[in-house]
Amino acid sequence: MSIYDFFLHRRSWRQFYSLISQLPYWGRYMAAIAADEGWASYVLDKEEAGEEVPGQAAEGPSVAHYSPVVARLDLLADRVLSVRTAVQAGYSKDHQEPHFEPVPRPTTALERERERRGRNLLLELEAQILGEGLALSAAE
Repeated sequence: MSIYDFFLHRRSWRQFYSLISQLPYWGRYMAAIAADEGWASYVLDKEEAGEEVPGQAAEGPSVAHYSPVVARLDLLADRVLSVRTAVQAGYSKDHQEPHFEPVPRPTTALERERERRGRNLLLELEAQILGEGLALSAAE
């Protein structure tokens, strides 16, 4: 099988999209898809309309330099921090475990677009419920 088989109509485009969806998420193609804001908007429009999106990027971290090795190192760092907080809780007077922030992971354009749309929906609902909202004067 070669890429020419798809352009010469020896294989279907559905097989091409299936092949693309099996590419590793740390590769250049999936990293480019994950960073493409236009693609994220297109995918969410299709999802909201109930349509299937061919060749959709895999969910999860997909930045070019975020490989499986880096993902495992991030996981190890999170586990070490959780053990540290448990030890700190054991030595504190009230045995309260301090909160720690996990190591930040890269986010895809799709995740950012979902978050933006969810935030916009909440703002629209707030505007409908509160009207103009709470207007505080500059003197206060």
